[in-house]
Amino acid sequence: CFCADKGGKQFTPKGLMDHVKTLFDNPNGDLSSKKCTMHFAVHAYLTKLYADYHEPGVGHKDIYNGNTKEWKRAVEAGALKQESLLQNALRAMHIARKEKEEAEEEAQKRKEKMEGLKKTNVDLAKKMEDLQKKKETFNIKPKEILEIPPERVKRFLASYNNY
Repeated sequence: CFCADKGGKQFTPKGLMDHVKTLFDNPNGDLSSKKCTMHFAVHAYLTKLYADYHEPGVGHKDIYNGNTKEWKRAVEAGALKQESLLQNALRAMHIARKEKEEAEEEAQKRKEKMEGLKKTNVDLAKKMEDLQKKKETFNIKPKEILEIPPERVKRFLASYNNY
């Protein structure tokens, strides 16, 4: 949100919710006496949008006031969600490494097999080499498995700390 009251600066999620709430909050709660109906509408929309952010009934921590029961549940759910994301990322990284190692082992075995084939069956070795050349001609490559560096995983997970 870039609001004229804020001087064009961007809000944090909690800062945005506090800002839109302060510009309409009224003890008796009737809409006619709200200071700004746009801020009221934004607050109502964001509250509704993020009400089930983590799971049904547990919204984003920034839609609640701090140290309330709902806020604590949202913080716990956020921590569990972040832990789950971390575990999934680590699991995916482990699987990718394993697949890469298996692909490298398979390539090494294929190379050794071709070397042995050249010695025993020259015709088959020639056909295999022709097939390899055709694959290169048509740009057919084996499945490439990328390894995600741990620093990139840390940066990815750190981006979720603010939410």
